[in-house]
Amino acid sequence: MNAEDLLIDDSNSPVWPRADVITVGETLLRLSPPGYERLGQCKSLGVHVAGSESNVASGLAALGHTVRWCSRLPDQPLGRSVAALLAGAGILIDAIHWTESNQRLGLFFYEPGVPPRPPIVVYDRGGSAASTMRQGDFGSSLLAAHKHLHLSGITASLSPSCAEMCRMIAVKARDIGLTVSFDINYRAKLWAPKVAADTLREIAQNADILICSAADAALLYSLTGTGQEMSTHLRAIFQCKMAIVTGGDTGSFGWDGNVNVSVPPFIVERTVERLGSGDAFASGVISSFLSGGTLHEHLLMGSAAAALKRTVTGDLTAATRAEIVSLLNAETTSQRWR
Repeated sequence: MNAEDLLIDDSNSPVWPRADVITVGETLLRLSPPGYERLGQCKSLGVHVAGSESNVASGLAALGHTVRWCSRLPDQPLGRSVAALLAGAGILIDAIHWTESNQRLGLFFYEPGVPPRPPIVVYDRGGSAASTMRQGDFGSSLLAAHKHLHLSGITASLSPSCAEMCRMIAVKARDIGLTVSFDINYRAKLWAPKVAADTLREIAQNADILICSAADAALLYSLTGTGQEMSTHLRAIFQCKMAIVTGGDTGSFGWDGNVNVSVPPFIVERTVERLGSGDAFASGVISSFLSGGTLHEHLLMGSAAAALKRTVTGDLTAATRAEIVSLLNAETTSQRWR
């Protein structure tokens, strides 16, 4: 059975407004104590909207791309608040599937850490509306209204139906001419490494752009060596157009079959918040790819977007193209950004 058979036939649906990028995933509410208080001590919690795919969508919208975020949200105040905030960030939300009001929005609690105390994440997302997404939610005509599809491994981890949805959407997108990016984005609190490695392999083999952290490449696929070596191995494993490995303080590395590129991280004088910086990196890479940049330019733009994200609170990123260009120009002229 092929992807056409498994995706809903929506040929009689209204014509979807065209957009550059479509992305599918869960968006949650993130609850954090003020400052560096601990979860067990605080008397109040700050609320942020968070989700890998919506973070990427926010970054792409800020960079001038039209981007549509798709998911299931409960038709109640929390779900509506998520939709309103994402719409306010310039993201198209017309493909949301609204579920019954008694379904829930996923939550997670985040306690920032200061070395040597690590941060703490507590998930409360089981049985969320988004975890019930399935392959029939997003049809062929919706996909066909876009140039590019972005997915992450987090969505695939939510449920078997979400994993199958991601696989079939990736297959269908490639069949009808979209380019595809896939961020491995492994979360140990959501599933075991062996299950994740096997499931994500089936999705990643449809990607033009594969993004994976060095830690995930080592854990899931037993890769060793330098970032350059890992990116070469990942591209060979998944037969993608380009493989990009992120190494945190060691920078980012990419291989597209012709050139092997590495870019050091940008200096950030003080990290306000790390959450969302990987998604900001992905948005920069995708933006450069859609604009016809080189692999080196993809990594530069991703790294700049990630650095700028670390200077603001919240998970969504909104670095503008002018801000990224200004940072890149400062680096080019050896005026290290502070």
